Amino acid sequence: MCTQREKEVSGKNSGKFPSFKQRFLSHVNAGTRPGRKSGAQPVPWDAVSLFKALAEIMKGTAPDVRTIRNWLNSNDIPQERFIVPILTILFGEDPALAEQRTELHDLWRLSRQALRPSGQATQAAMSNNPPAPDPVPLAAEQWQVTDAENIGLGLAALYLHLPPASNDPDSFLLQVSLSLAQSPDEIEGISLRLGLKAAQIVPAWTRCQPVELMEVDHVTEAGGVFAVTGPRDEASGHLAGRPLATTTLARIAPTGAGLPEVTLALRSRKRDLDVVPDDPDHDISINRAKILQLFLQECQVSDTDRMVTWSRARLQRKPD
Repeated sequence: MCTQREKEVSGKNSGKFPSFKQRFLSHVNAGTRPGRKSGAQPVPWDAVSLFKALAEIMKGTAPDVRTIRNWLNSNDIPQERFIVPILTILFGEDPALAEQRTELHDLWRLSRQALRPSGQATQAAMSNNPPAPDPVPLAAEQWQVTDAENIGLGLAALYLHLPPASNDPDSFLLQVSLSLAQSPDEIEGISLRLGLKAAQIVPAWTRCQPVELMEVDHVTEAGGVFAVTGPRDEASGHLAGRPLATTTLARIAPTGAGLPEVTLALRSRKRDLDVVPDDPDHDISINRAKILQLFLQECQVSDTDRMVTWSRARLQRKPD
């Protein structure tokens, strides 16, 4: 059923009453959040801070930063599964913000309804029925992550997430987290930090293929491989940070009969493993190759193909 406020809003002159986008941006720029003390300096939201807050609530189903930027900078309207977390971040259960929460929710409903074909929208409005909900996230019963193995040894870790729904019912989203760091070590009495100068995510598609590749900071697709370009530690140049945090890399579609699956491997060349001393005055240039070889031997990393696989995981669709 439409709420009383929705009826009031829909009856207003659209030029005088704010749209969802206008009201949403006003709360974002004002830094609206529950429990903020009167007179406190506002802290505006941005795409990154919204992502972090949503990730805390939604865990593996949060939207990526690019999606949030589209909410802020284009005419994209958040889907059904995102609106309640957004309202929670902005307003929570703060009684002082209850009316504003209801207003924004009703404006969102009207905006989503306007995206439907005009005949359907009119029919829904006439019958007082709400618009059809967006697709729900794909349940864990439909997908599984298998063969997950992290031998990153404090240098790198790659995680595959169960996919949320995509806008296309015949496709799914590939969401990935990647964490990179320098690993402290001590070899033959020398205090060191090991890190990676380069790394790549190598996919294998089984009964599926990407139909859309997303633009992602610090990760570039070329030749079917995702090269990791940053972020980097300024002093050493090693990869260090979180370039991916439940980030959508691609939209995937099945290619035929059988259950689709995607395997990702985080790899680097052996020579991309680098070592620097903790003490900048300590010259290890003569022993550098020996130190790296000892590290690889101690970690039992195979060198049969001159590559080191730090992490791998497989996303599989379960049988119905």
